Amino acid sequence: MRYASFRSLRADGVDGEQSQGKEVSPHMRNYELTCILHPDLDEAAFNEALDKIKDWVSEMDGSVDKVDNWGRRKMAYMIRKQLEGQYVLIHATMLPSATAELERKLRLLEPVMRHMLILVD
Repeated sequence: MRYASFRSLRADGVDGEQSQGKEVSPHMRNYELTCILHPDLDEAAFNEALDKIKDWVSEMDGSVDKVDNWGRRKMAYMIRKQLEGQYVLIHATMLPSATAELERKLRLLEPVMRHMLILVD
């Protein structure tokens, strides 16, 4: 039984929509990773944690497209006895199978207080 909500695929497995911009493998997906890092990190420690996150994405055959540093912001509630955090938004392209491993590593990285990885349509 076929459902109307399924998108039709061409014979080569690629959906029929036209792509704009840079070409991406059909299995690669665009993600936004928002991280809240500890507010007491100095610039060197902050950059070290950010580089580690970018390296993890690269190790998983992904690419970091853009890094947007939002700076220090007040949070809605206390996390680890802190009311502020350093926010970073990372636009990345990677395989869906790599997201679980990336999130596991982010949970273990001490300077990261919270993170959220979402799929961008």
